[in-house]
Amino acid sequence: MNRDYRIEQFNGINELGVFKKSEWVSEGDSLKNSSKALNELSQSTKSELDFLVSKRKEGRKNSNSKNIVDLIKTVESYKKSSILLLGYSIEMYLKAGLVCLHQYTVRDDFVELLRKKYSHNLSLVAQLLGISLSSKEIESLDRLKDLVLDEGRYPITPLSEDEYISQVNKLNQEIWSVKQYKTWEELASKIEDSVRKIDSDSSNPVSFTRYQIDDDGYCVFRFGGNLPAYLLAKYSTEQKENGGNNPNGLIDLLIEKLPESITKSVISLYRNEITVINLGKRK
Repeated sequence: MNRDYRIEQFNGINELGVFKKSEWVSEGDSLKNSSKALNELSQSTKSELDFLVSKRKEGRKNSNSKNIVDLIKTVESYKKSSILLLGYSIEMYLKAGLVCLHQYTVRDDFVELLRKKYSHNLSLVAQLLGISLSSKEIESLDRLKDLVLDEGRYPITPLSEDEYISQVNKLNQEIWSVKQYKTWEELASKIEDSVRKIDSDSSNPVSFTRYQIDDDGYCVFRFGGNLPAYLLAKYSTEQKENGGNNPNGLIDLLIEKLPESITKSVISLYRNEITVINLGKRK
């Protein structure tokens, strides 16, 4: 990125690429649709496989082992790919929500956070976006992340020679499960619906206020828009030197220095409900 472009804040619908909510949502839609298509293919291929297996049990000669093995591999490839794509689609929707959360953040700061802090941390991002998930849904989301990062993409890492076969069987049972895919699909839809409502609900408008702090720091206060209240803070060198680079120090500074306004009143009244994100902390 051009240096001047990188250190500018981003905001609004005229942004491009990773700085635009609709582009993340569009990627999520494409991945979700591809996942559904592959899942449907897996079901039709599974039906063909079941038919051949039943013929083999009846002792019919034209039902040979090679055809059955080939179909098993095909179903497995469709299943794995559909799960991976569904996991990626959830990640796209969540990052669309992060674009809303980080309006008026410097582009460089946001890109670094995407790569290092948020990355594939799906349940962390869902929590930041205030998406209400049950403990079981969080467990499902974490499991999907594990599949996307490891078992759904790479050969299994054996715990021991004796346990390898049971590990393979357990994974295949999960991947082939129609019920499990349906659970993840419903979770993806829930997350998608929540993200689409962020900053797009006339009954819950969003408010942003950005403040420069000394020469090299800034913070953004946002509330409304179907997100929790946040202060996004890039602490200045002076704040770090005098020990003010912490949530209470930042809020105290704003209450002390800001002119009387609705924003100041909101910060004062709801200070214990405001979450502060340190933009300089990338992990």
